[in-house]
Amino acid sequence: MSGQGAQVTTAAENAPKVSRVSAALEVARARGASTHMLTPVAPGAALIPKLALSLLLAAGFVWVLRRGGLPIMPARSAFTAVRWWLLAPYVLLCCAGTLLRTYRWVYLLRPLAARISARGVLGAGLVGYAIVFFAPLRTGEVARPWLLARRREVGFLQAAGTVVTERIIDGVALSAILVLSLAVSSPLDPLPDHIGKLPVSVAALPAAAYATLPVFGVAVLFMLAFRRFRASSQALLRRAIGLISVRLAGWVVLQVEKLSDALALLRREHASAYLRDTVLYWFVMFASNWVLLRATGVPAGPAEAAVILGVTGMGSLVPSGPGFFGAFQLASYAALALFFLEPVVLGPWAAFTVIGYGTNVALTVLSSVVGFALMRADRGG
Repeated sequence: MSGQGAQVTTAAENAPKVSRVSAALEVARARGASTHMLTPVAPGAALIPKLALSLLLAAGFVWVLRRGGLPIMPARSAFTAVRWWLLAPYVLLCCAGTLLRTYRWVYLLRPLAARISARGVLGAGLVGYAIVFFAPLRTGEVARPWLLARRREVGFLQAAGTVVTERIIDGVALSAILVLSLAVSSPLDPLPDHIGKLPVSVAALPAAAYATLPVFGVAVLFMLAFRRFRASSQALLRRAIGLISVRLAGWVVLQVEKLSDALALLRREHASAYLRDTVLYWFVMFASNWVLLRATGVPAGPAEAAVILGVTGMGSLVPSGPGFFGAFQLASYAALALFFLEPVVLGPWAAFTVIGYGTNVALTVLSSVVGFALMRADRGG
């Protein structure tokens, strides 16, 4: 057997714990075949209409916030009670949270590419999160898998599968934090049916929170079921979609199979590390949120701080303008309005919302610079 043939055989034999798609990729690389078709084309002119719509939406949020009396930038008096020295630990905690959130991606990718560079993943993750933050209408969600797929170590759909897995697990964690903290906190009674002059019901937030946990829980069960009963799940999916189109069913099953490669996370050795860092990440984010509340003079306890973190986190899921502008402010003011009266929420304690948002923007820009530097150093190495 030729050396090239031996490499092909070895690549296939060494992939029993990786899906058939991953094994096929190894074989293709060994044969020298191009895998560029697994990498999507970079976004281009197609984003221009979405960007225009996103900027229009941001302008609409500015109008809504001003019309509703929700301060985008409060009066200087709102900052007189700020304990500025507490912003130092707040920023440090935010940086630690960013590092934990980004680095844990390595544990999802290692089952798919055992030798993937942690430095390269960290760089792509930091840049990708920045694109998610600033891109219009959450179109930046494809950025991380696209950046990673350019390395030719993991296919785009496999990388996208890890992102989907990450989002679902974070959704479960955040909704669980929100539901548990609501149960032990003391919201206003009755809750207001408005925020400022906007007819946005604060009273609807607890019901919405309780509804999100089952949704993410079902998503986790689906992931587990697909991984555990892969063949039967594929057959069921093929039969269901085959009622419409057999060809479409085959294509969908292939794409879902590629996405499901990310569920290699569920192996014990990778799951423990990923879940550990996820718990640490959300604890650090809770701590940073509480520190900022104390720094801006908001007398919130641990339970209230956890609820406010949960509501603002869920608010980021709403499509909005660049930088989550508008959705962040609405979610933050609504979260504060669960526990405190409107005059202080929109008055002196509006500093919490403004400082929190400004810090997010600044750290996202800074982390993207660090990410580009890491990616460049990784290529150079």
